[in-house]
Amino acid sequence: PTLLILLLLRLLCHLTLISQDILGHMMEFSLDQLGSRFIQQKLDTLSPEELEAAFAEVAPKGLMLMNDVFGNYVIQKFLELDVPSHRAELAAQMKGQVRRAAGGGGGACLDVWPVF
Repeated sequence: PTLLILLLLRLLCHLTLISQDILGHMMEFSLDQLGSRFIQQKLDTLSPEELEAAFAEVAPKGLMLMNDVFGNYVIQKFLELDVPSHRAELAAQMKGQVRRAAGGGGGACLDVWPVF
């Protein structure tokens, strides 16, 4: 949490965060309101290699993030970026879980994105 606070303060002070500042902390950011918003914006600017690294961090907890009030927006953003391997990984996690995920606190992206 201390690192998250420092990084968010840098953001609020209009200092530029480079991708290495968030890589390694994707889950912390995804579960936080401001962090989730920041990641959504930052994902558009990452190189393909950085995007893969970011996805590799959140993919193992994809279903949990889909059910999180802020994390579901990060998952939705990954779906919007339309990387076939990302969509396939998230679809595999949702298989057999859609009813459970849709009933969670988040899950907004599940109603919009046909991933199968």
